[in-house]
Amino acid sequence: MRKIILKNSLSPGDIVMLTAAVRDLHLSHPNQFLTDVRTPCGQLWENNPYITPLKEPCSDRRPGGQSQQKRPETGAATTPVANVVLDCEYPLIHRSNTEPWHFIHGFTQFLSAKLSVNIRPGPFKGDIHLAPQEKQWVSQVQEITKEPVPFWIIVAGGKRDFTIKWWSHERFQKVVDYFRGKILFVQVGEKNHEHQQLKGALDFRGMTDLRQLVRLVYHAQGVLCPVTLMMHLAAAVETKPGMPQNRPCVVVAGGREPSQWEAYPHHQYIHTNGALLCCDNGGCWKSRAVPLGDGDEKDNPDKMCEDLVLAGDGACSAAGGANAPAKNALAYPREEWPHLLPRCMNMITAEEVIRRIELYFTGGAVRYLTPQEVEVCHRTIPSLMGPPETAAVSAVVPKRKTAYLSYRSINLGDDMQSLALCKHLGQPDLFVDRDRFPSYATAGPIRLIVNGFFTASPFPPPPNIEPVYVALCVGKLKNSDPATVEHLRAAAPIGCRDKHSLRWCEKLGIDAYFASCPSILFDRTIPYDPTGPVVFVDVEPQSLPPFDGEVVVLTNRVRPDDFPSPEARFRALEERVLIYQRARLVVTNRLHVAMPCLGMDVPLIMVDPNSVGYRLTALPDFLRMHKKENLRNLSRNAEDHRHDATAWKRMVAERLHERLAKSRVRK
Repeated sequence: MRKIILKNSLSPGDIVMLTAAVRDLHLSHPNQFLTDVRTPCGQLWENNPYITPLKEPCSDRRPGGQSQQKRPETGAATTPVANVVLDCEYPLIHRSNTEPWHFIHGFTQFLSAKLSVNIRPGPFKGDIHLAPQEKQWVSQVQEITKEPVPFWIIVAGGKRDFTIKWWSHERFQKVVDYFRGKILFVQVGEKNHEHQQLKGALDFRGMTDLRQLVRLVYHAQGVLCPVTLMMHLAAAVETKPGMPQNRPCVVVAGGREPSQWEAYPHHQYIHTNGALLCCDNGGCWKSRAVPLGDGDEKDNPDKMCEDLVLAGDGACSAAGGANAPAKNALAYPREEWPHLLPRCMNMITAEEVIRRIELYFTGGAVRYLTPQEVEVCHRTIPSLMGPPETAAVSAVVPKRKTAYLSYRSINLGDDMQSLALCKHLGQPDLFVDRDRFPSYATAGPIRLIVNGFFTASPFPPPPNIEPVYVALCVGKLKNSDPATVEHLRAAAPIGCRDKHSLRWCEKLGIDAYFASCPSILFDRTIPYDPTGPVVFVDVEPQSLPPFDGEVVVLTNRVRPDDFPSPEARFRALEERVLIYQRARLVVTNRLHVAMPCLGMDVPLIMVDPNSVGYRLTALPDFLRMHKKENLRNLSRNAEDHRHDATAWKRMVAERLHERLAKSRVRK
């Protein structure tokens, strides 16, 4: 096993390309390498399965940065020592103007040569990994809007040392203005770089570290940027369920880089290679438009753009038109320098960028904001959605609240579903009592995310409530009640929590699908403790073999009056969730204990309750149901009762989001 440390101190965009090379090395030569890295962008390597903490040879110190993989809490003294340390480069860039290579090949070819191995190129993108828990978190945008409103990320500036990449701020503003009321733009940019604020865009400049930016890209519908880190993240970060496999991205590139070196096949990469003499054979690879006087070699004449114009609305609008002689910055008065653009960037109009963005919507890859989503933006970030002509939408679309169900039942587990939705989707505007639908008839428009077990009365909800059935257990609903059947047909498709409910709907001709239970969507927040207690929930410990150590006995049965509000029930459940996470093993006959434990990877013994068994068809097929009379024969080793529910949990999340997306499109 060869153990190598890879070093690189370049910008984050370069490091994204290095992630691809590490991935392809391991895919081409599995189990032959251990790799660690030293880069300034450790957050880009989080959760990367190809990184193993290594020591540098002959030293316990780590010049150039710490390992980019978190070291285990124990066993640090046994960290392997690397036998190769490489300062990674990509000399292939010097052939990029004349040969058909992409940036993604740069580090790969370098490693192939240095390690004397053949590395086959893998997926056409960098290799960024999100933890399952990160995917469950709502976006920073949703924290503001309170609903999952689609958005595009926009980068309207860049690093001050590479000013040749900048486009016109006024043109970025024109694009934002054109799509106002149709696209929500979120402006990002490092606080130490040049990023003028755009009016009408949600301002996240300087408010995201690299990891937060990765998560923001995960939630983003699309990206608009120059040639920069963001275009590489747009390709490297996976898309959410229900989105295209490849994230829409429009890149304002000009003529600095050869298009084949930078462009991704699913991006709209707007370049001018071949249209100007300075980039008629690839890119010019210049660095700056005007000198900065900072002593950097980028101020040298051979690094400066040779064809600048005063920014106008098109290629022939300024400085004498298209046939004007090429001029560098020194040919202009200094007071005009802030208004100069490389001609290749000036040739790209706002109208062209708008057209490229519209292609994704015209082709159906993504959709514009719905009137309801526009109304949400008006309510939560009103300054972004003007001017008055689009603001008029809020006058005709009534304000609608989002709600989850609350309960006053004797079963505290009922609320576990709503708590899971709060963790996964964010807090609602209000909670609607499952057993008191009529009392909300005058509460205005409500979008109710519906799960849970239902009784015959009161049902269905009043007309002002728009139900989105994501995990329905039909319970005691009557299939002979015309109002019930008509209501469910109109609200279809119906996500069914259990297979009994699915068959019930199908027999009545109601469009339905199996959704399982959202209470599996909890994530572990503390490490597993193999010495923790054995927790019994509504199961007698005497029915099982004796366990060593601490035993905790709980019940989900409560007195409703002990909890005066949904928040009080949630506080009690939050404590329960921590108890489950601290347990080495949980034994229960409760659906809403079993599902959270599966989601949090807690070893679990599921006991057959011998009653209302159809409700338990919400559970994964792989979870065995144990009869009470056989419990004493079970293994006392907690690890024997661990279940891999990753795929099932992902399925539940995907079907939940697909159903919510359908409800937004329909409305």
